[in-house]
Amino acid sequence: MPVHWMYDLRNLKRDYGEITGYAKPLDKFDGSIMNLSNTGGGGRGSSEGDIIGTVILHGKKKYWERGVSYHYHCGMQAGENTLEAQLTRLAVRHMNQQGKFDADIYREEYMKFM
Repeated sequence: MPVHWMYDLRNLKRDYGEITGYAKPLDKFDGSIMNLSNTGGGGRGSSEGDIIGTVILHGKKKYWERGVSYHYHCGMQAGENTLEAQLTRLAVRHMNQQGKFDADIYREEYMKFM
């Protein structure tokens, strides 16, 4: 998880050395584009919105402010699952229980989870 989005091996080795197990991400990540995200909706935009920090990712809007360069997984501990991994697990559990993928039921499960 902490090396997600790291494409330059020199930077990876500088920041984490040789990876032999789980690692906590560094707080800062040069090249992060979180500060370009629209905090009031999807895509790029201003940091004036409050979906990030109020509706989702409660209390974490500061990591999306302009002029900062935080790691995408800042605050996570070594070995924690990312949101994508948690949603994948939710989908697999859903399909196991339903015997198929039911978009309407999954949408309800997704909203409860989030």
